[in-house]
Amino acid sequence: MNKAVRWAALMLLSGHGAVFAQSSRNTVLASCGAPTGVANYKADQNWSEDRMPNGSFTFVVDDEAQPNLLFKDASGNITDARADGATVSFTFIDADRNEFGILVNYERAGSVETYGLVRMDDGRSYLQWTVNRVANRLPKVAAYTAACN
Repeated sequence: MNKAVRWAALMLLSGHGAVFAQSSRNTVLASCGAPTGVANYKADQNWSEDRMPNGSFTFVVDDEAQPNLLFKDASGNITDARADGATVSFTFIDADRNEFGILVNYERAGSVETYGLVRMDDGRSYLQWTVNRVANRLPKVAAYTAACN
């Protein structure tokens, strides 16, 4: 399915258009590679470079227009955010620019993550990702970017 069709489907499924024939599987919105950024793990003033060279993110929407995040962490494990207990929701959708924002809330773990797919004027897409985790043995505040297709 090409990008224009995916976005049209997303907009229709999410109530921004007419009824659309829904598939019975997830539609990939974007896939993003290894993120790099900065993180603070001790709730102090010491920020450090942080990267996940083997990490990746795949953003999908199901046939009920519900977003989800499938991510591969630094150790290579793949996690489905919803199956892992997160609430996943859109914060915005800009179909004209093929951009979206997603909020992932792990209430039991005290972690909130924000994801924004930004499309540059030259057509390249980037992920902007933030993490705020406080109710955990390993508190973390971080900001990352990654290239997407």
